[in-house]
Amino acid sequence: MQHKSVIDALIKADAGNGLADGEFTAYAAVFGSKDSHGDVVEPGAFAGTLADWSTKGTPIPLLFSHRMDDPDYNIGHIVEAVEDDHGLKVRGLIDLESPKGAHVHRLVKSGRVTNLSFAYDVLDAAPVKSDQHGDYQSLKSLALHEVSIVPIGANRETAFVSVKAATTTKGDTMNKTLTEQRAEAMTKAENLAATAKAGDLTDEQKTELSGLVESVKSFDAEIAKQLSSTALVEAVAALKGEPAKPAETEKSTGVVSTKRHVSFYGKSARTAAGSLAKAMLGGVGTKSLVAAGSTIVGVPLEEKTPIEEKRIPTSFLDLLPAKQHQTPSYTYLRQSARDMNAAPWTLGQKPESSLQVESVDGSLVVIPHITDGLSTYDLLDNDELAAFVEAEMLHGLRQAVEAQVLAGNGTAPNMRGVLNTAGIVNQPYSVDPITTTRKAITLLEASGHTPAVFVLRPETWEAISLQRAAGSGTFDLGNVAVDRAAQRLHGVPVVVSTALASKVGVLLDSTAVRVDLDTRGVQVTWGTVGNDFAENLIRARVEGRFGVSVLRPGGVVKIATAPAS
Repeated sequence: MQHKSVIDALIKADAGNGLADGEFTAYAAVFGSKDSHGDVVEPGAFAGTLADWSTKGTPIPLLFSHRMDDPDYNIGHIVEAVEDDHGLKVRGLIDLESPKGAHVHRLVKSGRVTNLSFAYDVLDAAPVKSDQHGDYQSLKSLALHEVSIVPIGANRETAFVSVKAATTTKGDTMNKTLTEQRAEAMTKAENLAATAKAGDLTDEQKTELSGLVESVKSFDAEIAKQLSSTALVEAVAALKGEPAKPAETEKSTGVVSTKRHVSFYGKSARTAAGSLAKAMLGGVGTKSLVAAGSTIVGVPLEEKTPIEEKRIPTSFLDLLPAKQHQTPSYTYLRQSARDMNAAPWTLGQKPESSLQVESVDGSLVVIPHITDGLSTYDLLDNDELAAFVEAEMLHGLRQAVEAQVLAGNGTAPNMRGVLNTAGIVNQPYSVDPITTTRKAITLLEASGHTPAVFVLRPETWEAISLQRAAGSGTFDLGNVAVDRAAQRLHGVPVVVSTALASKVGVLLDSTAVRVDLDTRGVQVTWGTVGNDFAENLIRARVEGRFGVSVLRPGGVVKIATAPAS
């Protein structure tokens, strides 16, 4: 699920507009406008999803800052949503009986919060190049999940049309954004400055001009402070390994932050896989295979981890937070020292704790793979083949991402993976694998970290599962440390990965490592090479851009799962 925001919405109070208390009208999306994501929403993009909402008979939720995890942030609903020539126009109703809703309504009325955003999945999109917009992503069909009122947006061409207040307004100034107030002050200053050039500026005008100059400076400082505060919140959230809240596009940092996880299995992955099949077949069921072309499908992301959904995870990527970046290069903060010295105090110098961080440059790596030649008629005549190809291509992409996140050696074009990052903790082999893995948990817990997932090679997990009791040699099926059905070891989820070297395992705190990716999705290109055209063959290339950020090296334990040879 992705988010798209609109910024600098102009709020105009209008008691005679026929709106109920707490209602507002606004454009949640503008057609034909390229936003800071490099996307252009096309007319008709919402037609299908609005029809679906109408069929369901349930209202589109109105949230604050996409907070789906807390019912207090479900602050109302969309009464009406229609497409017109300009964009997606919505009439929303803020629940004024909700304390959070009433608070947000006051923020909107005062101009302190002026933007809308919507959460969506891409159903149909394509890369386009035009003289007007250059390179951009054309969004042709979207699945709308909710509309949010947000502090910061991405598209500067959409506005609140009107807001109906439950109480009297406090004047026009309170209904203007900082940007608008600055523009008005600047216009007055420029007009006075033009008068000054004529040489007839009075003392009163000089005083007024001086005040306007100071006002513009004050507005600039306030706007800069808001942007700086947003960036600092993001930096602190990155250090914790958690996405910033609210989850919004941050134009100043080029980052899109959301509390999501890369998932190559589950509902999002099935949606992505289906899009791969459509890419190769020109639309599943249409029997109209396209000889060459390209499309983009959304990176499979989930709001909840498999653990939260009470499923057994199939990849450690499922449990790590993910962050999307708008550029291939980015910077994050890594904890470099952690010395906690809190203690009772009465007089003198208070104890100091050292929490040092360092700035680390990161970059996204392109990870592609290409199918061998597939018969076009086999694909047209066998839906099973398309399903097989789509599943295998996603599986292969997941394996490559896992390998880089875990063990990339840092030599271009490889990532520097978790196991090759300075500062991680080492657990040597001790007695047997069960004892060794338990000691790894102790290492994390002793330093205040929370064990989230073991990553083990398949044969290591097998050996642990089949461990025999000492003396009798029978299988130790009663070992309480091993829960085979739930796939847990010492109560911690276990995932297997062939990306690990032999005799190596990993224990992770989920806040220690983050998966990075771009906002462009998985690129799918299909076509022919060599004699493919003559032989009725077609190939698909599937690729994406990924990276890894090790935020807290002390939250990673490298485990020796067997004695050294």
